[in-house]
Amino acid sequence: MANVDNSAWDASKAWANGAESDDPEAFYNGICAGKKAGDPKTQAAHALPHHYHPGDPPNAAGVRNSLSRLPQTQGLTNKAQAQSHLDAHMSVIQPASENSAGGDDGPARGGRRQARAEGAIPGGTARMHAFPGKLRATLVTRDDKQFYEVEGYASVFEVGYEMFDMFGPYREIVDYRAFDKSMANGPDVAFLVNHKGVTMARTTNGTLELSTDMTGLKAHAFLNADRQDVKDFASAIRDGLVDEMSFAFMLNDGMWNDDFDEFRILEADINRGDVSGVNFGANPYTSIQARAAEWLADAERMPTAVARAAFARLARREDIAEPGPAPDAPEFPDGTLSVELAGELSAASFGE
Repeated sequence: MANVDNSAWDASKAWANGAESDDPEAFYNGICAGKKAGDPKTQAAHALPHHYHPGDPPNAAGVRNSLSRLPQTQGLTNKAQAQSHLDAHMSVIQPASENSAGGDDGPARGGRRQARAEGAIPGGTARMHAFPGKLRATLVTRDDKQFYEVEGYASVFEVGYEMFDMFGPYREIVDYRAFDKSMANGPDVAFLVNHKGVTMARTTNGTLELSTDMTGLKAHAFLNADRQDVKDFASAIRDGLVDEMSFAFMLNDGMWNDDFDEFRILEADINRGDVSGVNFGANPYTSIQARAAEWLADAERMPTAVARAAFARLARREDIAEPGPAPDAPEFPDGTLSVELAGELSAASFGE
């Protein structure tokens, strides 16, 4: 569209254009949606750029980036106006007529719609998902040798779980046909504990059998009872300390629903992946993006000095930082904690 810039977005380029202009204040006002306190001639008094030059068409990727960052941008003096300004651009970038359900796209829906058009997979293709596995271990004899026979479901079909992307939470579901293609090709899959350590069983030597039924992906493994790590794992299962399962895979295909709040995994490749007994299989947060809720909850409980250190580090990240110097971090240049921070952590640990 002539009234939309669909080129790649580079915020640093936009800021640099403003710094080089004869009238920085007017330039920043013309490329940014967000305003902050401070000298309006400086970059630090502006936020959420989405044009390369005043009068240029809005950059589509820049608008989406600004919408995704708006809720976390601190110090805005015109948050409502910035939201309205960006939404107006989005109505041009993603017209309502393209919306299958009718009505205007919100930031999440519009951004996910564009991501789908570009072939993007939320959270990336490399995944791990965990589910209550109902693990059980039984000592059996096989070929005159003792094994622990372990059974459980590494994945459950048609059961939604919460995930996160840059636009917020959404629901994800594993389709009951998701493994059909991979299973038909005889995948090489290992049985592990917590997705690490020495392989305990493997499909290639017949000690791990995988199958699918109406419940999910079922794992049936025979673990060498002479191994100490296997004995410890079997003991943990019997004691109820490890009772759930997870699986690692590559996501090959999926689709959003019309409202872009539910993503269905249509094809998952488990070749050279693994199925694992895990401590907390019900935890669905699997990738860096997907663990957002967990991190946000932890942020609320951080000791003050830890929060300061985290804030300082985040302020140095080019993909999220607002212009201006990063806050002073309570840490040494090599990344170790300062004495002040270590002291606060110690006090917090003992409830002081």
